[in-house]
Amino acid sequence: MTHADFAIGCEFTTGAGKGRCTDIGTRVIVAIRIDDHPDDPSWYNGLPSAVAECVFDEYDQQGCTALPMPGRHNGSIFRPRFMTLATYCFSRLKNLRQNS
Repeated sequence: MTHADFAIGCEFTTGAGKGRCTDIGTRVIVAIRIDDHPDDPSWYNGLPSAVAECVFDEYDQQGCTALPMPGRHNGSIFRPRFMTLATYCFSRLKNLRQNS
């Protein structure tokens, strides 16, 4: 994945396990690991959550693979659970530029 592929709330895999993006910086991604407590999902509630956040730089991001969102049957459709207005506007502008 690249920096542009991440959105707050998106889920992805790494060599270490599954993660969920919690913040997007200028060049880094901040995420929590979401497979440490599979029997108690309350660990991942909120911001802040009860699990530690990890920082992914440009090199770490290349080792990530996006996961389809739960409830989506087509793996090519990728939508984050949470999206700020700025993120939504940026992604729409990016899509419009790519399609024109």
